[in-house]
Amino acid sequence: MENRTCTTIKFLAISALLATSMLAGLANADDSCNSKILASDANCLSSEVTGPDATGRSTYKIKNLCAKRGDVVARIEYTPSSFTNDHTERLGVSYIGAINTSPGTITGIYCCKDSSDLCNRIEICWRNFSNSAAYSSCPVVISFSESDPTCTIEAGCLTSGDGYLNITKGTFHWEKFKDLNNCNGELTLAAC
Repeated sequence: MENRTCTTIKFLAISALLATSMLAGLANADDSCNSKILASDANCLSSEVTGPDATGRSTYKIKNLCAKRGDVVARIEYTPSSFTNDHTERLGVSYIGAINTSPGTITGIYCCKDSSDLCNRIEICWRNFSNSAAYSSCPVVISFSESDPTCTIEAGCLTSGDGYLNITKGTFHWEKFKDLNNCNGELTLAAC
């Protein structure tokens, strides 16, 4: 009986050590989450929560749905909230995590807007547009919307010579937003 008890205690101690080191490896001190949105509102982060089970443990699965376009930082929060439970995970190329948590119920999974490259695909379009040749000559953005894999922009762009603003609207693939030009007040992918 004494050998079984000793083996059980060793097993539990090793399991606890592994779980602690695994959770410690997930948190990244560089990943703040002061500005966050629910994972259900972030189309680049998929999340699923199961539990808590009879022992009070929850399981979650998360996935970066925009891995080819950048990292997503997810924040997992629990109740009761504690420093050891709440943590962030940086998700790179199609990373999926499935973690048995410490006792407590997961209260939310969030996308950290201040640490992620993106939380929503529309951010890809905006980032590409802000790096395009058209950006500096289209000072008024009226609307911006996304529909996988395109975005639609309506903007006021300066015309050649007289400097009037022309309202122009166009739908382009995400990746093409970086190639936009302002040709006499019209957004186009063609060279002027």
